[in-house]
This record gives sequence, C-alpha cells and structure tokens, in this order.
Amino acid sequence: MLIWAVLVIINGLAAATSPPQGGQSLLMPQNITEGTPVSLPCRLSGRINWFRGAKQIIGDPRRQMDRHGNLHFSYVDVSDTAVYKCSRASNSKVKLVNPVHLNVIKAAGKVKDAMPKLQYSSGTTHVTLGQDVTQQCIFSGRPVPVVTWYHDDNQITETARVKLSFTSVTIKNMSEEDTGTYRCIGKNTVTSNSHVVNLTLPVQPNAELSTTPAEQNDDTTAGKICIF
Repeated sequence: MLIWAVLVIINGLAAATSPPQGGQSLLMPQNITEGTPVSLPCRLSGRINWFRGAKQIIGDPRRQMDRHGNLHFSYVDVSDTAVYKCSRASNSKVKLVNPVHLNVIKAAGKVKDAMPKLQYSSGTTHVTLGQDVTQQCIFSGRPVPVVTWYHDDNQITETARVKLSFTSVTIKNMSEEDTGTYRCIGKNTVTSNSHVVNLTLPVQPNAELSTTPAEQNDDTTAGKICIF
C-alpha cells in the first residue's frame, strides 16, 4: 500500500511529517499564490522524469529540471494546479515518488513582474580533458528570465562542440582552454542577475592538494519544497 507523506508549510518551506496511522492515504494540497517561484525536490538518482498527473512534463523555459532531478518553476500559474511526481525507469519499470499536490491560488490583484533570482546552479565542477560537461543556472522571475552565458567575459555562442539550452551550456570533448570562470546572466524586463560557476581540472599528483569538494552547487531543494 502506498502511503503519502503529509507536508506542511513552515516559514515558507514544506516539511514532511509522519505518515497517517491506520493505513490511510493522504495527499495534502500545498496552497501557493500564482506568480510564486517553486522548486520540487526528487529523492531519486539516475535518469529522472517528472509527471503532471499521468502526463510526462516536457521542459520549457518556465519549468526546468536541474541535473539532480529537482523541478523548478520560474513562477506558477493557476493552470499549474495538479499532482506532481518524479520517476526513474529501472528494469522496464517506472518508479514514481515524491507526490506533491500543488494548488495554485489566484492572486488578489494583478500579478506583479519579478526580478530574476537564482534557484539553482551547478557550482564548481572538476572536469577531465576529453569529457562532455554541462553547466546550468536556473533563475526564477516573471517574465521568465532569458539566460545567456559568458566564458572569461566572452559571450558563448553555439558551435559544433558547444550547445546551449534554456538554462545550460554543454561543452563536448573538453579542452584545457574550456576551463575557467563561466558567468550566467538571467535577464527579464525588470532587471538582470548573474552568477559565477567554474570548470577546473583535477589536481595533479605532484601539485598541492586541494580541499575543494568534487562538486559544489547552490541547490537547496533537497528534501523540501522551496517557495521563493
């Protein structure tokens, strides 16, 4: 029997409480006002997909999934009211977890535009020469921010090796020249906001040891709904 976790809002964040007794199944709606940015966590690993009801979500500029499988809304509309679940396919079976019932409430007045704010970044990534690597920045904001990327202050454009998506840049066959500082800028009609991520090579055996973790990221969505 599937037991839904009950979630309650505490200081703007959803926290899981103990499941109900007696084998009951409950899924409490999370009441969120339209125009609010929301991040939904997924506690699975591997190749993740998200479902809205029974329909798989296809990424668009307003709804983006980070590389840990968490789903981010730049802002929510009333039409986003639904039950959301993340999934991982394994041995021809699909495992659905983390059901969340979003109930988006219409705002009392006109929904105001909002400046871009960072929801997620891939942070500092250690890379190996020749591998493919993706760096990602997801911004909240209304209208949805457009993300542009810079490497050492030069704007990145698509090439045979470099691919751009709504929120990420993917570099194929990494070379030493590709390492360094990358800056993502989220911009909408209100203003712009920027964030810095880094691609670095691993420390050589005869070099000074580094205490930098293998991956640093600004993802704070693990285990909770984040309402920004």
